[in-house]
Amino acid sequence: AVNQITLENGEHLLFERKDSGWELVEPFHARVNQVRIEQLLAIPMLSPAAEYPLPEANELAGYGLGKPFATLGIDGQKLEFGDVAPLNRRRYVRMNDRVYLLDDGFSHQLSSKSTDFVDKKLVPDQAVIQGLLIPGLRVSKGAEGGWNSLPALGQDQLQDLMMQWTTARA
Repeated sequence: AVNQITLENGEHLLFERKDSGWELVEPFHARVNQVRIEQLLAIPMLSPAAEYPLPEANELAGYGLGKPFATLGIDGQKLEFGDVAPLNRRRYVRMNDRVYLLDDGFSHQLSSKSTDFVDKKLVPDQAVIQGLLIPGLRVSKGAEGGWNSLPALGQDQLQDLMMQWTTARA
């Protein structure tokens, strides 16, 4: 049901759900790795180890919440991430008028830059390759669904080449 995610971590990232899945909208437009988005969405679902009333404003800095290292917004619900508690290595997280202690297995997600979220697949999952033109080789899909190439390659070689392109990452 979530349609928009923001992440503030020195950079402002805005993700929006589209028909084709999640996309990065700011600071630039790109397809994103859907697993990375699911990991962000899982953070608010973690069971807190402890929960406290929000301290006074002048005490927030002691928890790293005066200037949080990251802020995660999920459809307007804001979570602010502070320091790690020295004794149990759990992170202070502010949500509304409460502070929670969460096991910190997610900081790497929150500190990731926009380029870390970009889907590295060269060919999107929904796309179907119709042809390939690279220096010295032209591959096209034949009427029967097989591959043709100039210069001519064997069908096994062509199938392997197209599978490599379908799964290629950069």
